Amino acid sequence: MKSQIVNISVLSNQFTLLQADWLTIPYGDHPHSQGIQRLTNASAKAMAGRFHSMRGKLARMFGGLPFFVGHPDDPAFANESTDKRAYGWIMDMQAREDGLAIQVKWNELGNQAISNAEYKWFSPRWAVKQIGSINGKDLFDPQWLISAGLTNRPNIGVMPLSNEDMSDMSNPSATQMKGVSKPMKDALIKLLGLANEATDEQILSAIAQKATADQAAAMALANEKTAHAYEKTLCNAAQVAQTTAETTLANERTARTAKEAELQAEIGKQKKARIDMVLANAIAAGKITEAQKPQWAADLDKDLDGKITELSNAQPIVKTASTTGDLGGRNSETVSRQDKILTLVNEKTAKGMDYDAAWAAVKKANPALFEEPKRKEG
Repeated sequence: MKSQIVNISVLSNQFTLLQADWLTIPYGDHPHSQGIQRLTNASAKAMAGRFHSMRGKLARMFGGLPFFVGHPDDPAFANESTDKRAYGWIMDMQAREDGLAIQVKWNELGNQAISNAEYKWFSPRWAVKQIGSINGKDLFDPQWLISAGLTNRPNIGVMPLSNEDMSDMSNPSATQMKGVSKPMKDALIKLLGLANEATDEQILSAIAQKATADQAAAMALANEKTAHAYEKTLCNAAQVAQTTAETTLANERTARTAKEAELQAEIGKQKKARIDMVLANAIAAGKITEAQKPQWAADLDKDLDGKITELSNAQPIVKTASTTGDLGGRNSETVSRQDKILTLVNEKTAKGMDYDAAWAAVKKANPALFEEPKRKEG
């Protein structure tokens, strides 16, 4: 069962969960019997960096940091903290905007203690370095998180104070191996692939080399991720541009298709008007009968220029003159004008001019042929 300790009031040296498995230690000055502990974003970043470094991983054998009840690993609390069992393990560490966050993987003991509300607070235990004084009290900067403990009497635990700068990993010295047990050294020698008789300096040198290689690999991975993200951005931009171009092209095609359909409809309309006029003139001239009109309409639709020439050259087969005096004379005149117009138009189309242009040219050159004949007064 996950721990659900949330929204607990934060007082001096009292720290609560950010989420189910995360605890946060807020930035600021935290009092201790030995002085003031000042946790800043810079010190939190340094501790997180050491936690993730090769040296930090080797020091804890690639596991987590223990989470006890109280501080049984601190000699100052040995008498009152007799339970040395781990209730969980600190598996990750991050410097966040509001403090140092530590991720805890609780075991059965820890889950039970938290769910039963046996403990409300927790207290970190870390190595510190004196950096000055404030109001007559020593001022300390946290250097390395060692462990943490559940408690109902919260206070930040510390190791015996050290003036050694633990941040210098590029210049290892034998003093940094003090207090490291022989089994731990043997384990480090095996992990580092060193000879069994390797000295402390050789062990530290190998650790430093691995730390450098680890940092270089992390940097290379970060650069690779950055390059990949940039390539992905370019790819997305190209896809957007392609989609936009395809959409524009599709819209242009749709507009062009609509325009072509409109033009075809207009051409068809004009062609039908021409055919109707040609057929009316041919019937009026007696060159075809009304019964022949449908067939000639179909033929003209297939071959307009050819059939117009054929009709123009055809001889009348029907007498169209009226027996009604003046009206007959008028019809004869009308038929004669139509024949002349068609003959002139056909001459021009025979020379390669299209029908519309030929018709316009004949009309312009012979306006009298297109005028209505005057009715004779009786």
